[in-house]
Amino acid sequence: MSICVHFFRNRSLERIDYEKLINYFDELEICEINVNEDNVEIVYHDPIFDFPYRFLITKRSQVRSIYNLNVDFFNINLLVEIPILLPGFVTKTVLAFIMDLCRTFELEIYYEGIKNIEPFDMTGLMMFLEKERAYYIDEHPEKEVYYVEREKLMHVCNYLQMMPYLPSKIKDEAVINPYIVMLDNDYKEIAFSVLWEVGTAMVFPPHLDYVHVEEDGVVSIIPADVFFKYCQKYMYELYDYMPGAVLLLLCGRNVNRAKKMVKKLRKESVPHTLFTEKKIIDLVEK
Repeated sequence: MSICVHFFRNRSLERIDYEKLINYFDELEICEINVNEDNVEIVYHDPIFDFPYRFLITKRSQVRSIYNLNVDFFNINLLVEIPILLPGFVTKTVLAFIMDLCRTFELEIYYEGIKNIEPFDMTGLMMFLEKERAYYIDEHPEKEVYYVEREKLMHVCNYLQMMPYLPSKIKDEAVINPYIVMLDNDYKEIAFSVLWEVGTAMVFPPHLDYVHVEEDGVVSIIPADVFFKYCQKYMYELYDYMPGAVLLLLCGRNVNRAKKMVKKLRKESVPHTLFTEKKIIDLVEK
């Protein structure tokens, strides 16, 4: 399920340069552009949260109520499909890109949640998407939805967004691994883990339920309370690296000290079959 946002340009401005518009996406190097007789499809692959959403440049307007809208604006026949079943944090990253697009090409927008064409409004569009998401979930009880507490999910998404920048902030060389998102098959609850390769320095993010411990190609899933019971004493707390959360750093000689705990950890591992892996984009706030 997605919401279509249509783009307009004031008639007092020069006509949109479609070649420049397509090049704008092409230069990002994360877009797949497909051209056919009916449209130009631009698939934007989000590099942080690993999901695609698409823009379309069509031959004809796709706005149903086009004749009721402000005649001072010209429909450039560009639209974007925004998925509604996304974490709010991820939705904001989509809207931030759309906002930049509007600023770059002097565009305004229209979608079925507003009465007329208007300047891009992040708050208004975000509220509309949340309302549509709630309505969709109510109307489709058969749809599996995986809820996570709002602040926790925000921290998880924030960490993923900050991953590319953390190495330059942390002086010690350390691995920065993404979350592993898992569905507990028995309790139907979402759990978070992260992979630690034994013997490597690493940053551990907040809100971990488990840690995947890998040694010699064998991966054991260890409950986080057990893992930190034996290993947290070898870690340093990192404050002010992430808003509202603390990171843990395992580095230096302490890496080998933690390595000696692996035999004890493995005794309390849990079976892989208890879980099914999911993606961040499968989650929504509660």
